[in-house]
Amino acid sequence: MRWSYNHPEAAQYAGNVPEVDRFDAQFFKVHYRLANNMDFMARKILELTYEAIYDAGFSPEHLSGKKVGVYIGSCFSETEKSSFYVTTSRTGFAIAG
Repeated sequence: MRWSYNHPEAAQYAGNVPEVDRFDAQFFKVHYRLANNMDFMARKILELTYEAIYDAGFSPEHLSGKKVGVYIGSCFSETEKSSFYVTTSRTGFAIAG
């Protein structure tokens, strides 16, 4: 157990991200083994970046070859840390980046 559930600082409720297991690896040109090992937040940021480009009135094809970047700060999440060594040896894939 990571913490006492009766502790006053422990969260009483949790939010859930729907469909965290759904990701179109082929659309994003990500190998399916890597996609299966990617942290769900990494997959989600790819989807949201794509949506942001379209919401801004552009398409990826229009931006291809142009000096455009999307910059995001990130760090290891708990799920990446816990599965890093196991998944690397099993599939040959570890961290996308």
